[in-house]
Amino acid sequence: MSDVSYDLWLAPSVGANNQYEIMVWLGSYGGAGPISSTYNSAGNAVPVATPTILGTKWNLFKGPNGDTTVFSFVAPSNIGNFNGDLKLFFNYLTSSQGVSTSAVVTSLQAGTEPFTG
Repeated sequence: MSDVSYDLWLAPSVGANNQYEIMVWLGSYGGAGPISSTYNSAGNAVPVATPTILGTKWNLFKGPNGDTTVFSFVAPSNIGNFNGDLKLFFNYLTSSQGVSTSAVVTSLQAGTEPFTG
């Protein structure tokens, strides 16, 4: 199980601990799923919203990872070629999910995240 994603870490200010993690899942393989606070009776994560960003209707999940709130934008199907401005995901979170516009990016990662294997 794995995902292919961009991963942005945000803190309230330079030098502060990370408060948010923004994941943009371009692919999900082998049943991998995002962190979520809400699950249905079948045990599947339930999105908190379905925003359209860069022409794709993403499933947005929200959940805790320790003291960090994780927002995961999961594509409805695997995207093999992505070209877009990641700031649009941040803009959505500041306008619709309560993330502060003054948050600063402390780290940016991209690649495959294995869950098992």
